Amino acid sequence: MKKRFGIILAIAVGVVGAGSYVAEANFMRAQPTKVAVVNVGEVMTSLAENKAVHARYQNSIDKLEVQRKGDQRKVNEMTKKMAKLYAPGSADYLRLEDERQAFVVTAKTKLQIAVSKADRYRFAEIRLLYINIVKNIESIAKAEGYDIVIQGANIKQMPINGKAFQAVTNNRTILYLSDKVNLTKTVIDAMNAKYKSGK
Repeated sequence: MKKRFGIILAIAVGVVGAGSYVAEANFMRAQPTKVAVVNVGEVMTSLAENKAVHARYQNSIDKLEVQRKGDQRKVNEMTKKMAKLYAPGSADYLRLEDERQAFVVTAKTKLQIAVSKADRYRFAEIRLLYINIVKNIESIAKAEGYDIVIQGANIKQMPINGKAFQAVTNNRTILYLSDKVNLTKTVIDAMNAKYKSGK
């Protein structure tokens, strides 16, 4: 009788255990890992803030182009003056030629510095905007219950050259990763514990 009761109890425990396993499996199936895709390139080019950045940059370049044309007109005037007033090779001709060359070098250098400065400002603004995009992705992912958000497509068309934007994004493909699926700390802890134990 006791033996029979033991068998029945074992079966009952097994059934409960199996039920628990099935319930856990069903729970896991009911809550799969949620993965989302975001095309950062499309987000970037569609943002009003990005368009404002590009407009400011273009405005700066347009002003520099006006300046470049003005400098070129001045060079042309100096050239005409040289040809009209002085004989080639004369002291006055050579003096004005030196002045013209000095002006050309100075104007060109100033223009290059100004363009480089405008590029740096735009790059800095794009970088900050990208950081803000990622922060918003993380915030929305948490609110919507996503575990992983990945970059959905290669960035082909950007308001700055591809190499520069690659430097901004650092070829990032995972934009958000929840603690639920991030095993990094677990791996670190396990390996450190193994190392300290000498095994």
